[in-house]
Amino acid sequence: MDDPLDRGLMEEDATRTALAEVLTNARLMAGLTQRDLAARVGVSSSSVSAYEQGHRIPSNGAVRALATVLPLDSHELLRLRHAAKSQSPGPQKPSADEAFETAYLASLVAANDRIGIFGADVRLRNGWPFSPLYTVLPAVGRDEGGVRVRADQILDADRRVLIRGHAGSGKTTLLQWLSVTAPDQGRVPFLLRVRHLAHFVREQPGVSQLVGISAPGLAHPQPAGWTGRVLAAGRGLLLVDGIDEVAPAEREYVRRWLADLLAAYPANVCVATSRPSAVAESWLANLGFTEFALAPMTMDDVRSHIVKWHEAVASEHKDGAVIDSHLDGLLAAVATNPGLRDLVTNPLMCALVCAVNYDRRGVLPHRRKELYDTALSMLLNRRDTERRIVSPEGITLAEGPQIQVLQAIALWLQRNGQTAIDADRAVRLIERMLPSLPQSAAGAQAVDVYRHLLSRSGLLREPAPGRVEFVHRVFQAYLAAKEAVETDAFAELLVRAHEDQWQDVVLLAFGHARRAERVMLFRGLMNRMEKEPEHRTRLCLLAAAGLAESLELAPDVRLEVAERVAEIIPPPTADVALALAEAGPMVLELLPNPEELDPADPRTRLTRRTAELIGGEAAEMYLKRFPSPSPQRDGPGRLPDRPVASPLLVESWTTEGAVRTPASRVLNLVGGEDPSQIAPLAGSVRHVVCRGDIPDLSVLRLLPLVHTLMIADNPSLTHLRDLAALRRLRTLTVSGCPALGDLTALAGSGVMFLELSPSPRAAVLSALASVRRLRMLYLPLVEQEFDPSELGRRLPRVTVLTGVGIPA
Repeated sequence: MDDPLDRGLMEEDATRTALAEVLTNARLMAGLTQRDLAARVGVSSSSVSAYEQGHRIPSNGAVRALATVLPLDSHELLRLRHAAKSQSPGPQKPSADEAFETAYLASLVAANDRIGIFGADVRLRNGWPFSPLYTVLPAVGRDEGGVRVRADQILDADRRVLIRGHAGSGKTTLLQWLSVTAPDQGRVPFLLRVRHLAHFVREQPGVSQLVGISAPGLAHPQPAGWTGRVLAAGRGLLLVDGIDEVAPAEREYVRRWLADLLAAYPANVCVATSRPSAVAESWLANLGFTEFALAPMTMDDVRSHIVKWHEAVASEHKDGAVIDSHLDGLLAAVATNPGLRDLVTNPLMCALVCAVNYDRRGVLPHRRKELYDTALSMLLNRRDTERRIVSPEGITLAEGPQIQVLQAIALWLQRNGQTAIDADRAVRLIERMLPSLPQSAAGAQAVDVYRHLLSRSGLLREPAPGRVEFVHRVFQAYLAAKEAVETDAFAELLVRAHEDQWQDVVLLAFGHARRAERVMLFRGLMNRMEKEPEHRTRLCLLAAAGLAESLELAPDVRLEVAERVAEIIPPPTADVALALAEAGPMVLELLPNPEELDPADPRTRLTRRTAELIGGEAAEMYLKRFPSPSPQRDGPGRLPDRPVASPLLVESWTTEGAVRTPASRVLNLVGGEDPSQIAPLAGSVRHVVCRGDIPDLSVLRLLPLVHTLMIADNPSLTHLRDLAALRRLRTLTVSGCPALGDLTALAGSGVMFLELSPSPRAAVLSALASVRRLRMLYLPLVEQEFDPSELGRRLPRVTVLTGVGIPA
């Protein structure tokens, strides 16, 4: 018998197909991709894809926009749209399907529209609103030369995607977000957590069971065949989360199951996630998957995440003013505390810090150790336990043995001045440790322990095949300090306390040490202060920071350290201010609160000047807290300039006329400078003069923000290789350097205006053709036979000027 419903559906499919084919053919004739067309019409790429598959009918406005871009008649296109719509005046699905789909999507959104932190002891264990909080991170495409795209746009061009990311990088959160927003794009999401899926796939279940895995709390009965109909129509979004969370053998079952599912229903979109080391490169490549890796959060991402987190929490609580104060305090802490700033580089750590800050009513732990303890406990054990992830690598290690192994690796890296270790060496370190580990690790092989830590600890990653490093330097310092204290390496800590690379380790050792050991560390630092005046300020600052990490300390020792610190903070003289600035950003944590300083006190101006010399984002945040700029005045408290050149007259088309750069921003280098004194200036110095016979200009590599550079009277200069990394360098003047014969390194710089006097040979100048940004070359002194027109032909984008004086 002819079923009217079937006949109507067939007619509707025919009209939809006709519209879809017209749009597809017109786009191809115009030579446009779906992404190109979407950008010109003002819709998403997924919408264009839905139009061309017949899954969605464009609106009247979209039809008119499509007709302006494509070689189509708008009236004919509107007629096709009207025909498609008229064939389906009512719901296109059977009522039972529609009712179930509504219930299923509501259940899925309700279950995933909140976000929390597994394994953290905080008041907000039930989480907080998800949608207003989510920050979309960039993803780096492995198969596209590392091109960064927004993670929410990866499906615009690729229908099958594998996303790799370390613990806490936001993989699960991204899939949650996709599951919540997919219905708005006309898709039906199936959020399949592999730890729940694995035992199903061994039996090759029917697709109807995907609903139970995705929305286990759904009470509404599923109509027979509903999931199959959704997938057959290509409306499904398969979100396969956490391939790394099951054993390797089960991962292969999951891969085979996924291959069979996509072979049966190829039109659906699929996104899978895994930690980087869990599956081999191109593990899903033969199924047509493109790989992406989630990128770390930038500081802008961090600030945005913190603000959104507090706004989301405030929306559910009445104490909005209190939460605002928590927000302001946390933003200031992240800006001024390097240890905290280094920690919050992924969404998990950022959310943890927000939650701990809220839990403690706006007062973060003063001791870094407390915050790191919380983070380590969460990453190493409790997070997997609360998510019911059991031994995916085949072994079970308690938190204690994991920390013992990790801290041994951390101290090895620290002692050897390394940030990464060969995997083979790490395995040998573990092998030597196995006999001393607790019984819980008995029977484990060293290579299995290594793989477990790499895959599950959330603390290690592979920057390159066969190499391993800590995901955060703060964790390396924390664990190295713990190992140093437990192995009684206090003499080593004291000997190396003045070294930049050891400061965080020594600082955290105060937190790990017992009371008598802590006193020994303080006494050792103060003894070195007396004997080594060249390191006195740095060691004093380290001792001052150590007070905040010390839970218990004898009153007389605390008083003695405080008296030493009071001699230099706030800085009483200009020399002390300079010495403080040379110690770097750690000083900002010790400087007094700007709001509490007396504007009339000379030390206030010197405190401000100290922060200015330190430079960088943290210093800028600190300086913004001053009520008003301190007045400049002469007298004993006046800060003499660091040795600098006179105000430099820069004549360049990159500036507006002849601009005098303030003397405080021009750094004069004469050779022999200590790199440790120059490095703190990296965030503030924009203009540099190097004058005299300086055979080594490598110190310039420490000043990445240099915009204007003059090199003068240097007969030993033969090349400019130390300038290759100066991407922001725009104006370069080289005079009195007759031996200069190699300009090839400028290809890597950002130089736009170049002055050379005397002029090198023509063969040397020809290397400037590879300096991509160069726009003007000025040669005041040239040989009579020099032909600027010939050089101009070699440098077609560059204006070449010769002779004394630059034309106005």
